[in-house]
Amino acid sequence: MISKRKIKGIIITGSSFKLTKKEHFEKFSFIIYYLNKLHVPVYGICFGCQFLNLIYGGTLKDNKKFICEDIDFSDYDAKCPLLKNTTTTTTTTPTKFHYCFSDIVIPNKNTDVRVIASIIYKNKKIDCGFEFEKNRVYGSMFHPEYYENTQIIFKNFYEICKKW
Repeated sequence: MISKRKIKGIIITGSSFKLTKKEHFEKFSFIIYYLNKLHVPVYGICFGCQFLNLIYGGTLKDNKKFICEDIDFSDYDAKCPLLKNTTTTTTTTPTKFHYCFSDIVIPNKNTDVRVIASIIYKNKKIDCGFEFEKNRVYGSMFHPEYYENTQIIFKNFYEICKKW
């Protein structure tokens, strides 16, 4: 039975697959069809973010070491609708997000991809939040589902979907 409800948004979740391996990318390439066909807001988490980055012409760099810990943003765009109400300067304990990845997202500099959040890890700046298409396609290398106080990201994405 075909539902009369319309899809309002898509979330591409994390995975243990490494997209630096071509055969793993090919297994998920069907997602590209749905992204183009439905034209709704999309949010990619970790693997989903890496996948979106490849679709939008970026590359991945194997970090060689697995990053799996809680880290606060070193820099973020507080005006980005996805990150609304995530970190405040009025608290002594900023929101920490959970990360688990080894492939670092390198966006294509010749596109309109915008970095919306970064972290400092072992004295290196790593971009961890992206807006691949203005007000519609987002990606994060952090896992907002991990902690109750970071799940605000899902509410924010829901609000983005309602406006779309």
